[in-house]
Amino acid sequence: STADTCQKEVTSAYDALKLKLSQAQERMMESLTCKQEEMISSVTQAITASVNSQKTIVQSFFEEMTGEVDASYKSTNDSLDSVEKTAEVGKDQLTSMHEQHKKDIKKN
Repeated sequence: STADTCQKEVTSAYDALKLKLSQAQERMMESLTCKQEEMISSVTQAITASVNSQKTIVQSFFEEMTGEVDASYKSTNDSLDSVEKTAEVGKDQLTSMHEQHKKDIKKN
């Protein structure tokens, strides 16, 4: 009958529409998943670049500080060596003066 045929066509049309909606939803979900992965990748790259930049800055800072400490240590040691040499010269001069003084006392 015409009513049955009409009912079947309506059911068929609704089933086709639901299938199209389901397929569209699936494509949208896949698209969002792809976008999410792209965004995660972009953010990860940006974070990695930032962290690497910060690591480079920190490494440079500590290399510079280590260089400064090494230079200061060398300078301090050089100064101490100089002071020690000066003290040796002074001690030798005092010893020489003392010996001369003893000789002068013996002469008199």
